[in-house]
Amino acid sequence: MLIDILGKDDVLCASFYSDLHFETSRQIEEELAKFQLPNEIKKVIIDFSRVRFVDSSGISLLLKWIHPMTTKASVELVHVSEPVHNILKICKIDQFAAIKS
Repeated sequence: MLIDILGKDDVLCASFYSDLHFETSRQIEEELAKFQLPNEIKKVIIDFSRVRFVDSSGISLLLKWIHPMTTKASVELVHVSEPVHNILKICKIDQFAAIKS
């Protein structure tokens, strides 16, 4: 398992357990395909504390997963390292999700 997703009340917390790159993106995408955002969720917090690298495959994965959620909930990426933060900003993910160190 490369991602863990837990919901409580109106908050959903997700934690990645690896970097987001070509070798892991497919497996994470398969895990996320089984997931559907519950209607009661108003906030999504995604923990990046174990993510040290994101490549274009990881960015694509994030865009496909996070962007649709923003119509129902606010999204925060937390514990983002400086290098990953820079990549996410360059790719404009900060336009629809808050990115916090």
